Amino acid sequence: MATYERLFLAQKALTEFSELRIPKHKAKEVFIKLKEIAEEVDFVRTEINKITNQYAKKDERGGIIRRKDGSADFETAENELAWNKEIVDLYKSESQIKEQPISILDSDLADKFGAEQNIAPAWYALLRGFIEFEGIDYA
Repeated sequence: MATYERLFLAQKALTEFSELRIPKHKAKEVFIKLKEIAEEVDFVRTEINKITNQYAKKDERGGIIRRKDGSADFETAENELAWNKEIVDLYKSESQIKEQPISILDSDLADKFGAEQNIAPAWYALLRGFIEFEGIDYA
């Protein structure tokens, strides 16, 4: 199973990958995987908001007070450390998504209209466990 941290990292790369022209049955698998990841990422964002609400400094209406950079402000250093520990633990915990890679062949990326479809080099690492590139030169 993938950690939540891996899901956050893979989501953007998989979204960009989904814009390539690939066979319809493979594209459908990619969109299904993207939907699963999006649901898990939404869950994590909700949990992050709960944790932040628990530890952050609040105004008189109960709203979270933000620093100039947009991050939450904390009443004490202990609260910030506790918040950070819970967030790190959450990111490192296992999601419900199994890493069952979708096989993408070199021929799947051959654009029938003659346009070159480039794969960003970072995608290979970010999509490991979600997409298995077969017969594709990584260099």
